[in-house]
Amino acid sequence: MNAKFTFVNDSTAALMISFTSFSTTVDDAVLDQSLTGYYLMTKNGETSFDTAQNILAGKQLTGWVSYEVPSDWQKMDISIVLNEWSQKKVRFVINRDQVTVKQNSAGETS
Repeated sequence: MNAKFTFVNDSTAALMISFTSFSTTVDDAVLDQSLTGYYLMTKNGETSFDTAQNILAGKQLTGWVSYEVPSDWQKMDISIVLNEWSQKKVRFVINRDQVTVKQNSAGETS
């Protein structure tokens, strides 16, 4: 599964977002990000958050995170730490019925 995020830095200091900013569970099990998914996204010229991305004050950046989820997943919970010092977070809860599930030619879902 790929999730696209746009971060708008409306502060006066730079903002750093990377794979360590994301904490994710699927059906209450901790889930790591997919390096294969990151490779495929960057191969297509997309920005991904597998490495640190610096967002200057007043700027924005759109990028992707990728996960390999079980085919029968029901709920994904993504928390993103926006400030390491204050531990300020945003949280997204995604239910399977809210997304479009696609199947590729190998029969794998995405």
